[in-house]
Amino acid sequence: MIPPTQLIAAVALTLVTVGSLLGGDSKQAKPSVGGTVIGENGKPSVDAEIRALRVDVKAPLIVARTDSTGRYAMANLPVGSYSLTACVDGFPLSRANIRTQGRGWTKVDFDLRLATVEGMGRMQGEVSLHSFAATVKGNPH
Repeated sequence: MIPPTQLIAAVALTLVTVGSLLGGDSKQAKPSVGGTVIGENGKPSVDAEIRALRVDVKAPLIVARTDSTGRYAMANLPVGSYSLTACVDGFPLSRANIRTQGRGWTKVDFDLRLATVEGMGRMQGEVSLHSFAATVKGNPH
């Protein structure tokens, strides 16, 4: 069985871009983060929760939800280092660590199909992910 920390690292895809992305303007005053979440079924994940936790300074948790096309956006974030977590039904399924730039968008896509790892049955994968969620209970991220 693959440890949950390796599983999480395998399911987040990150692309850092400065400029016009997701309809944003490169002249905006503060950085923003956005992207898509693809569910286990290969379709956009509707109402998934993306949690942004600032890791370089103490700051409140920022939360966004995906729309009907699986897209989310967090605008005007302070420049800094963040841990983004994609959660479905309250369970953290994927994580990405990023550093926002002074201007433009940082694109972070989550593909939850990758959570089904070769050699793990669907039920085992679900139990493993739920077990992982239980181990981080109490951690707001």
